[in-house]
Amino acid sequence: MIFSTLFKASMKTQFADRTNFFVDIFASGLSILSDFILIVFLLGSMRTIKGWTLAELAFIYGITEGGWGFFRLFGEGLHNFEDLIVTGKFDTFLLRPVSPIIQIMLQKIDFKRAGIIIQAVAVGLWGVYNIESDFSLVFWFFLLMFFSVIMTFEINIFLASIAFWTTRNKDIIVLAFYSTKNASYYPADIYNRLIRGIITFIIPVATTGYYPLSFLTGKSGNVFYLASPAIACTLLILPCAIIWNTGLKKYTGSGT
Repeated sequence: MIFSTLFKASMKTQFADRTNFFVDIFASGLSILSDFILIVFLLGSMRTIKGWTLAELAFIYGITEGGWGFFRLFGEGLHNFEDLIVTGKFDTFLLRPVSPIIQIMLQKIDFKRAGIIIQAVAVGLWGVYNIESDFSLVFWFFLLMFFSVIMTFEINIFLASIAFWTTRNKDIIVLAFYSTKNASYYPADIYNRLIRGIITFIIPVATTGYYPLSFLTGKSGNVFYLASPAIACTLLILPCAIIWNTGLKKYTGSGT
């Protein structure tokens, strides 16, 4: 009931100017697509990077950006969580008998972010079509994107929770998530051991694309690579819950 009410309210507000609505969708998708265009230019002369083709990088890119797109669609409040803390608006979420996280995610559904999802799916399916494999990769593409969505939400809930202690956390988000997300567009084995360890075990964004595709394309025979997204998402649940609930207990309100 709450979801449908807020969904309709967000849709009505953003669909008031239809021309602007569709322009925003197109612009949001195009702005993110520039990241993949950069990859195309980088591989233009090399054709492959560490044995990975452009189509395979497109597959990984689509999974990563698909997760990011769904997060921005529903997670705008989490993405700008410091604003709720600084202004004291978070106090109001604690007065309602509904989980604060659910309220934060539903306070604004940013439909223009659908452009990110559309271009991510388009690029990823282009990659699937051009990878020399059977079309079971279509199934794996959407399954891995599902795990990418879950992981992106988990990581950003963790990073948003830091604002309970620091008040402002946007710089932390840029350092911890944006940089690792962009790093995960490329195969993890091109990085040194430190960077590879960070995007595998600390902020495990590489587990949703690089490792599963390594197994699916025969670059690795380690079956655990295929299970890495489910393992990483499961292991992230506990620290996310701990830091969020600890932050809630610490939070005393800003006063108005």
